[in-house]
Amino acid sequence: MSLIPDTHRSLLEEPIDVILTTIFKTGFPHSTPIWCGYDGNYLQLNTGANYQKARNIARNPNVSVFVFDPKRPEKWISISGIAELVSEEAIDHLNGLCYQYTGMKDFFKDLKPELECEKRVIIKIKPFKVYVG
Repeated sequence: MSLIPDTHRSLLEEPIDVILTTIFKTGFPHSTPIWCGYDGNYLQLNTGANYQKARNIARNPNVSVFVFDPKRPEKWISISGIAELVSEEAIDHLNGLCYQYTGMKDFFKDLKPELECEKRVIIKIKPFKVYVG
């Protein structure tokens, strides 16, 4: 059974940027906007393998994700979970998010050719605790 209530599932399935919070090695939070997908069990985000958020997750997999409905800001969801970094199929996943968010099919070719050589990873998050508003 999913911890994500049906009333708020659309916030994770529609092209709305979410805020991912990871933890620096100093213990302070690090929050960034990021694209998000949801498969019914896991939140799936995508980032460069050497980005700060990926380095933070490799050291401490405890994360949180926050998103609100831009049309109704009083509707929001906050998810605490455990993240893992997955490199397999990361480019295909990124291109799927790119299409969902921008309508463009190839992230590197159509949107960010300057990043074409970077290694990507999927941030796969298993929800542990969910709060809704």
